[in-house]
Amino acid sequence: MKEGKFYSNVPMERRRSDLLDRPRVDGILEQATRQQVVSVCAGAGFGKTVSVHSFLQKRDFVTVWLQFSERDNLPARFWENFSGAISAVSRETAARLAELEFPGTDRLFARYLKIPRQEVNKDAKYIFVYDDVHLITDRRVLRFLEHSINEPFSNITSILISRFQPDFNFERMAEEGVLTRITEWDLRFNREEVLRYFSLLGINPPAEVLHSVYRDTEGWAFAVRLAALALKHDRSGYALQGMRSNIFRLIESEVMSILPAGMRRFLVKLSLLEHPARDLAAELGGADCLARLDGISSFLHYDNYRNAYRIHNLFLEYLQEKQATELAEQEKRDIFRRAAAWSVKNQRLVDAITYYEKARDYNELFEAVYSRVPAVLPVSLAQILFSVFERADLDFTMLGPAAWIIYIRLFFSTARFGELIDLLTGEIIPLFEKLPRSARKHQALAVCYCGLGRARFYSGAHTEDYSYVDDFRRSYYYQNISGYIPPPPVTVTSLTSWVCIVTKAGQESMEKFLETLAQVSRYTALGWNGYNWGIDDLGRTEYALFREDFDGVEQFARSAVQKAREHQQFEIETRAFFYLLRMYLARGDVDAVNTCLSELERALHNPEYLNRQLLYDIVSSWFYVQTGKCEKAAPWLKNDFEESDLHSLIHGLETLVRAKYLFAEKRYPAVLAALGNRDNNYDGAGAFLFGRIGVKALEAACRYRLRDLDGAFAALEEAWSLASPQGLFMTFTELGKDTRTLIDAYFRKRRRRIPEKALRSIRRNASAYAKKLFAFREACHKSREHGAAALSPREQQVLDGLGQGFTREEIARDLSISINTVKSAVRSIYIKLGAVNRADAVRIAAASYHDT
Repeated sequence: MKEGKFYSNVPMERRRSDLLDRPRVDGILEQATRQQVVSVCAGAGFGKTVSVHSFLQKRDFVTVWLQFSERDNLPARFWENFSGAISAVSRETAARLAELEFPGTDRLFARYLKIPRQEVNKDAKYIFVYDDVHLITDRRVLRFLEHSINEPFSNITSILISRFQPDFNFERMAEEGVLTRITEWDLRFNREEVLRYFSLLGINPPAEVLHSVYRDTEGWAFAVRLAALALKHDRSGYALQGMRSNIFRLIESEVMSILPAGMRRFLVKLSLLEHPARDLAAELGGADCLARLDGISSFLHYDNYRNAYRIHNLFLEYLQEKQATELAEQEKRDIFRRAAAWSVKNQRLVDAITYYEKARDYNELFEAVYSRVPAVLPVSLAQILFSVFERADLDFTMLGPAAWIIYIRLFFSTARFGELIDLLTGEIIPLFEKLPRSARKHQALAVCYCGLGRARFYSGAHTEDYSYVDDFRRSYYYQNISGYIPPPPVTVTSLTSWVCIVTKAGQESMEKFLETLAQVSRYTALGWNGYNWGIDDLGRTEYALFREDFDGVEQFARSAVQKAREHQQFEIETRAFFYLLRMYLARGDVDAVNTCLSELERALHNPEYLNRQLLYDIVSSWFYVQTGKCEKAAPWLKNDFEESDLHSLIHGLETLVRAKYLFAEKRYPAVLAALGNRDNNYDGAGAFLFGRIGVKALEAACRYRLRDLDGAFAALEEAWSLASPQGLFMTFTELGKDTRTLIDAYFRKRRRRIPEKALRSIRRNASAYAKKLFAFREACHKSREHGAAALSPREQQVLDGLGQGFTREEIARDLSISINTVKSAVRSIYIKLGAVNRADAVRIAAASYHDT
């Protein structure tokens, strides 16, 4: 077995001296874990967690333990917690999960599932424990959990520990025979277990006392422990009236009173934090306090699954009541600050935000966020940070650049452009302009004017107001005199669905936009550390593609790629290769198409490219659908419609790719429904000119197949009216035979609203494209039939390594060759086999060997 997979087991913790072996409960759990799902549901103090933990410590299972808190209702924090739990088993797997967003949609869940499907060892038994599920109320997190436990892995059991039954479809699970329920009646101590527990602690009470304890506690585990403490303290008798109301008094007299003052304060400090990690606890209390914790293991124990301490809920409530009297406010803030720093170091960003806010250390909070999230924040994280700003009522003049940048980014993440413009022009910029000349003032104005320029850039697309160039010019001016050089990731461009965000069909509008885009690119690249560098060439690439100026596509795309690589503008590079891919496909150039696909696949290995998987899914799915391999499209794009979690300005491209897939699958009503969503907003497929042409052309083809000729011809005429002023006919060409068939029907009906000469030219190009596409498919088919035999011995060795799951670095090491030689061999393999990625190449080669 390889290291770094789920295969590694969890080390055993030192056994607690007061922990009773309960064969009866172990037997129930043994039987239950043969099922797919186990529900352990009981009130506080019934020993749910201890029973499951004790059972698992005696079994050779690979265990992942996820301890929930109320903060896990924030999807981003839940995902950090989930990845952190996995790291106890495999750091490599945890790192792969941490790169993903929270799987809140079918698309992201399908992406997440690829990881366990690749890495789970079929010969091992896995247990996933979800503890304190009752604390989870967020429907997105609950949906993920329910989907996860229902995913049929034959060797994975999910154990849900909760005070009450979560809102899952347990009835269906029970009917299907995949669920076992364990309740408080299974967990209560019976008389024999109470007696054995007392004996374990050296207590031998008279029969009448044992009867009283059992009557008063009713087998409630926590109360049984407290009764044992009372009997150890006073063996002459027993009185436990009003057990629940006396718990805190018992804790005070039987636990806290025998501890040194420093240890008591240490426990109160720990109660400020949720499940403090061992090294963080050591930092707060020192080695002596850490060693003393074993003495109160009934109430607080070390959970080796999470490398953290778990405080029993009732003991925690007692400690929290002491916080006001035992700790000064400044001392609390210092603890929160240290916990936040630990959270940042261990990549728990939502925890860090929470602790920094409690410490009121906002500059550190914003620095932590700035350095660890992409230029466009996930919407859920943006909402968390909006709440922080609202609660804090901050003085902007006292904050630093990280805080200003993040605040502006929140509005972009939620597409609130108008609101941002009003805020910057009406309040924030005038506030800073009144301040005396200083580097801080200039930094602030540089940030604000860049944000204002970006907001006006997007909102001005509908008004043709290009005054935003002055905003970017001012931003560059203030950057220059302040000397502030912003670091990544804010300097990495995040693109919209189309680079050319114009709405009018005239050529004058397009040329003016492209000229303005070139000016913006210069100012932002110079002032913001390469931001947007190459976007003007990418805009001209896009314009040339839609005009079918393939020489222009090649010229401008190559320039865009070169500039993008100079300043790590990853999305610009990806989009340039996407446009080259479409151009080469139109030319029927198989080798060039495969080279583009290899470049797109190569970007998946760049950890600094935060959106790489998501954008690769969109681009590769377009290619698969276009070339008749719909089954290989990303699963999340195959839904009729899914509320996307992408930042709002990329929704349009996502929608068109989904619509193309649905069209290829002949799900025409679903196509029309997808195209009809969001079509007048910034995020709509038809919000800008190129998208609107695509929507109407695809709608025309779709309505024709539904035999709605009037609707088809009306959509065709509208698409033509948008495309004709500048000759933007590539969308018609890429519809191939559907465009040809639609135009033939248009001629038969003798419609005259589109000039016949223009239609015949469009038909001719679409027909030629269809023939080249057919030839491309045939060439790929032949390549797949004969490719494996054509591989060189070195290429075959590299392919064998890929098939065994080795990385390129590992292959280079095993074969004693350079990493560049491996990369060259991989590119050659992809071209010869007609493959687009590692899995594709291995599958094609395996099929070829099987056929021979």
